[in-house]
Amino acid sequence: MKKFSIKNFILIAVALLVAGCSIWLPGFIMEKERTADFEKLTDVPADYYSGPSESIIKNASRQLRSEQCMQLITGVWDSSITPANPQDCIYTDFGMKTMTINHIQNLYTKGLYPCSLSSRNENWYSWEAKPYRALDTTFRTYAAYFWDITFTKFDGSETHRFIVSENGAILYAQAETKENFGGFSPKLSNASYLMDVLDTSISYSTYTIDDSAGNIVTSVSHSDVAKAYKTNEISTGSSKAQKIQEQIDASSSFINDFEAFEPDKMISLAESGGTVGLINYSLSAKATQNTYRMILLPEKTE
Repeated sequence: MKKFSIKNFILIAVALLVAGCSIWLPGFIMEKERTADFEKLTDVPADYYSGPSESIIKNASRQLRSEQCMQLITGVWDSSITPANPQDCIYTDFGMKTMTINHIQNLYTKGLYPCSLSSRNENWYSWEAKPYRALDTTFRTYAAYFWDITFTKFDGSETHRFIVSENGAILYAQAETKENFGGFSPKLSNASYLMDVLDTSISYSTYTIDDSAGNIVTSVSHSDVAKAYKTNEISTGSSKAQKIQEQIDASSSFINDFEAFEPDKMISLAESGGTVGLINYSLSAKATQNTYRMILLPEKTE
C-alpha cells in the first residue's frame, strides 16, 4: 500500500512538472528570441528607403503648375539638382534650342535682351543643351525639369547662356561679347514677356498695357484664362533688395559655375488671376558695354 502511494506521488509530480514546462517553456523561448532580435543588426533592403519609384514621381509631377516648377528649380521649394536623362524630358534638346531662340527674339523686340539670336545677317551660332532635374527634398515625389543652353557665335565673339524651364520661362540669361551692346539698357517693365509659354497651340486674345497709375500693368488672356502682371521698381539698398540679393547669391544651387552679381536694376513682378491667385517674382539685371545678366526668381516668403 505504501509502495503504491509513492508511485502515485511520483506520477503526480511528473505530471505537474510536464504541465508547468508546457506553460513556462514556450514563453521563455519566445522571450529569448525577442531579445536576440533586438541585439541583431540586419541590412534594410534598398526598397525600404529609396523613396517613391520613378513612375510615381512622373505621375505626381504632372500635377505641378508652372510656378511650382519654377519654385522647385530655383530652390524656393527645397530641392536637389541632378543631371537628367533627356528621354525623361518633354522636349528634345533641339526642341528646347528652337524654343529658346524664338523666345529670345521676342525678348529682344521688347527691350529685355541686347541682341537677337536669329540666323539671319550671318548670326550663326553653335549650341549645347543640357537637361537637369530638381527633385523636392521633403517628399522626393515632385520633380521639375529645366535646360542649361549655351550659344556660341561662329567667330567666337559672342556667347549666350540661358536657364529655361520646360514651361518656356527664361529664369536666367547671360550674354558676353568682345565688342559692345551699344549702351543697352533693359526695359524691365516688360518682364511679363518672360513668363510666356511658347506653345503654338496657345493664341493670346488680348495683351494690353496700362501705366497711367505709375505702375505698368499687363493683362493677358487666352483660352478663357485671364492674368495680370504688375511691375514695381525696387530701390537699391532697401530691405527687399537685400532679400533678392540673397536669393541671387544662392542661385548657384541651380546654375552651374554661377558667379553672383549685384544688379543695377530690380523690379518686383506680381502675377494675379489664373487659377492660383497672387504670385510674386523679382527680375534683376546688370548691363555693361560687353556683358548682360538677367535673373527671374520667385519670391521667397518667410
